[in-house]
Amino acid sequence: GGDDNNAAAGTMDVDDEDGLDLATIPLFILTQTTTLDVPVMNMTGEEATLVGYIDYNKDGAFDPATEKYVVSVPDGATSVSLEIGPIPADAVVGQDVGLRLRLANDMAEVMTATGLALSGEVEDYMVQIIGFDYGDLPDTYTTTGDEAPRHIINEDLTLGDCVDTELDGIPEPMAG
Repeated sequence: GGDDNNAAAGTMDVDDEDGLDLATIPLFILTQTTTLDVPVMNMTGEEATLVGYIDYNKDGAFDPATEKYVVSVPDGATSVSLEIGPIPADAVVGQDVGLRLRLANDMAEVMTATGLALSGEVEDYMVQIIGFDYGDLPDTYTTTGDEAPRHIINEDLTLGDCVDTELDGIPEPMAG
């Protein structure tokens, strides 16, 4: 309750989604795991729990079986690392998807993406998952490895009618 409300300063509409600096977080990349270094403050005298939810399929709901990640927050902690992933190969790429972080003392209270928690904080962000388009020629053209040509997918920049996302640069017989 009171989101974006700074009662101490007597102001409203102060964006308090400040747990993550979206300008500095690592990329969310298909099939990879992203580690978020989340600033927290747990001075409660007991362990807390941070849960992250990410809407991979952009259906407007967080699936607790496939879109939830949990980390313990020790008493006295001021930062914790939350691993998100591996990002499923069929995740929505290049569009805003929801990322929710919930921190609370009672683990049961944050094990669902919605509902009341009697302690802690919830923050929501919009993030994007990226995929790569690799080359498809035989490997004599350096199609695999560190020097393989690969591009971050951008739906607004294509050769032809569409762009394809691939998980590697392994040559495809139907290239071209």
